[in-house]
Amino acid sequence: GLGLFGKQLWLKLRARRKGAVSAQSDKAPSDVANLYEIAASMQDFFQKTANPGDVLASEEFQRGVRLLEKPTLATEKVLEYCTGGNHIISCMALRALLARERSDAHIAALIDNLDQLGGWPYYFALQVIALSEQPVLGAVLVKAQEWWTEYKVFIQTTNDLIKRRLDKGEALSFGDHLGRLSIEGLDQVEKFLLLLEQQLARPFLDEINRHRAASLDVQSLNLVGRVWDQSCFQDVIIEHETTRQIVAKIEESLFSSPQRSVLLVGESGVGKSATLQLLFSRLHEDHWRVFQAGAVDIIAGQVYIGELEGRIQNLIKKLDVQKRVLWYIPNFHQLVFTGRHRYSTIGVLDMILPYIESGRIKIIGETHPAANEQIERDNKRVHTVLDIYKIEPLGDANALNLARRWAQTQLRDGEPPIADRIFREALHLSKQFLNSVAPPGNLFQFLKMAQRQLLIEGRAFSELRTDDLYRALSHLTGLPRSILDEQAGLDLNALRDLFHQRVLGQNEAIDCLVERVAMIKAGLTDPTRPFGVFLFAGPTGTGKTAMAKTLAEFLFGSPDRMIRLDMSEFQSADTVGRILGSEESPQSLASMIRKQPFSVILLDEFEKSDLAVWDLFLQVFDDGRMTDKSGTTSDFRHTIIIMTSNLG
Repeated sequence: GLGLFGKQLWLKLRARRKGAVSAQSDKAPSDVANLYEIAASMQDFFQKTANPGDVLASEEFQRGVRLLEKPTLATEKVLEYCTGGNHIISCMALRALLARERSDAHIAALIDNLDQLGGWPYYFALQVIALSEQPVLGAVLVKAQEWWTEYKVFIQTTNDLIKRRLDKGEALSFGDHLGRLSIEGLDQVEKFLLLLEQQLARPFLDEINRHRAASLDVQSLNLVGRVWDQSCFQDVIIEHETTRQIVAKIEESLFSSPQRSVLLVGESGVGKSATLQLLFSRLHEDHWRVFQAGAVDIIAGQVYIGELEGRIQNLIKKLDVQKRVLWYIPNFHQLVFTGRHRYSTIGVLDMILPYIESGRIKIIGETHPAANEQIERDNKRVHTVLDIYKIEPLGDANALNLARRWAQTQLRDGEPPIADRIFREALHLSKQFLNSVAPPGNLFQFLKMAQRQLLIEGRAFSELRTDDLYRALSHLTGLPRSILDEQAGLDLNALRDLFHQRVLGQNEAIDCLVERVAMIKAGLTDPTRPFGVFLFAGPTGTGKTAMAKTLAEFLFGSPDRMIRLDMSEFQSADTVGRILGSEESPQSLASMIRKQPFSVILLDEFEKSDLAVWDLFLQVFDDGRMTDKSGTTSDFRHTIIIMTSNLG
């Protein structure tokens, strides 16, 4: 198949190759001796050089290069000299390699040995590598060593290589080389890149961040909690100076030396969520991931005693700080008691605190002031391990300003702004009826509900009017407009007639309830206590429960807004947990009121309950709040509580 000419050419090449090998074996000893003589003569000069140009200008150096350029010497032998222990000969061999025929395999072999080269050999090696027809930057950069950061020759030469490869059309990417690095190796490459020119290093640093994020076991973590994705960063964040200052302080705690985890403290509505949204969006831009899981998520599905410890250990491994993941823990205070039982006093917080303190995991917790005080009493170590940042409620002026700015982002182009009196009215109503949430949260909750109703009706947000505010407020509270609106009249006779239609012969009790409704309407009730507390005493069948249902229907729109507790089920002190809430009974009175603070509560046959239950409700009657053992507070100030008794 070669033909006559092809066969002759093949025979000539074969003969030439045979002669070259023979010549190499004959001449190599003298050439090698000359090479080492040249290297020895250049030793002092080489040590003193501060520029590779000085080395190249040396006649002795060029003589050594010519010896290594001879075709009688195999390229593989030259490569051995390139990575040998004699740096002068290494530089000569690398320079000679520029003039020789090179394959991709030769350059790959050279790159594989980059981590063994010193200063000037590294410089000459990159001159060869820069000529490759294949991508080389990723393979070169993953070879970075700790000691490379100490010498300018590695930094400047690498900058030059990236520029040359960029001119040659190579993309600034690691390709598939990052996957071969350990966590420590990844850190070392990142440390070296940070010393290079920023515009050249940035694409590689971004790729490292993406790689770290991608290495997170998102699928497993989502079985426990939730790893935030792009959809979590769609909300409009209205910043103000206080928010920016707190975010800056949190970032300083998380990333300055020494790095510390953070606990954010504030009442519901003060802006903790907005602060965290702003923080997390910044972290997301820097290729950090946010994992959200609270106490309930961690213990969900636990069956056996001792299972929790293994679950925590597994979670810690997945959340190692090297993976650039921040663990966000809402209701941080719940960790104190979660996991404790009669066989162990150690809770989830006790298990994870050593890892927080050592910096192996990085967390940001969220809680409220009362719970924070409880944490400090139960586990003083927490406040030495975490940096505590407190957020206070905004004043009226700042709350209004934020609301106006937010509303402006919701308007379509060309729509007129919402009248300022609407914002002032919304602020007034939110302070009066939605005060279980601190400002500006209550105001934003109110305005968003009004906006939602307008959208359902197909109206623009710019059309928001006072009537729309009252309809939204009625939806949030259940209270009729006749109660909410100071300008609207309340027909007390009609209310009295309603009660008489439902309950016969109870004039005294009916008059008492009507009078209380009138006081609620006039805003004359004590704002620190429930709307009203009543004791209905009388035999079974006289209308005590019917009256409570009628009141719930009138005030809150439905008899289902009445919560009934049979107090005969609370005859021992250990049943208090069913009211306050616990891991065993999450559907407690306290949790129901947190979900819907506007309710009628019927405590049926109250005298049958234990004295500990009496003491618990005495606290509620007095200051309108109920606090569980973890410091979580439920607000009863918008409830009407009716106790019944058959005694007497």
